[in-house]
Amino acid sequence: MNTNNTNVFLIRHAQAKNPISPEGQKLVYGDMARITREGHEQMIALSNRFNENGMSLDTVYYSPAYRATQSAAEFVLSLSPNLRPTTFVPDEGLRPSYIPQWIGQPEDDVGDIFEKNPKKEGDYGENPDQVKARVLKAFQAILRDNPGKNIGIVVHDDIIALLWSQLVFDDAETNIKELFQIKKGEGVKLIIRENGNVTSHEILKPLYSSSIEAK
Repeated sequence: MNTNNTNVFLIRHAQAKNPISPEGQKLVYGDMARITREGHEQMIALSNRFNENGMSLDTVYYSPAYRATQSAAEFVLSLSPNLRPTTFVPDEGLRPSYIPQWIGQPEDDVGDIFEKNPKKEGDYGENPDQVKARVLKAFQAILRDNPGKNIGIVVHDDIIALLWSQLVFDDAETNIKELFQIKKGEGVKLIIRENGNVTSHEILKPLYSSSIEAK
């Protein structure tokens, strides 16, 4: 590996348990939602990919939302001991963004709520521009503190899409929710030069063992 390059593994948290409405609709969960049995299996399967390829991590950062915390822990504990990171760090800058009105609403309706008022402040008193500034600040600090290392970052789809749009496309006007999404329990590896340019990327798919079927 070129020691001047930093390898960043952006990992989307695993499947979390949605509340269900009386009509059987999936409702939006909050920060304390736990991952499901399927979610645990997703993270084990992703760690299998790292184990097979001998991909070690120096450190793992994760969003403090409980589904991300659980996902990160399951992933790290399922790695071979020689591949596990030496540090495991929660980062408030990586927390998700959503508006209070989302919680408890049918998942299918969230897009309509956002489209009607896309600049509405979120649950943490942030508008979309503030979310972007917060996430980029956290990411830049992670890179600064870990030059030339292998970094795992367990976060949410909107955070991954935001980072992807900025790092690969450098386009603030891109619709980050449509630009790039990976499935829950999957990841993307970015090789980043000292100047911050991404030299290559690779999608990381889970590797299910014979005892775990991909769902």
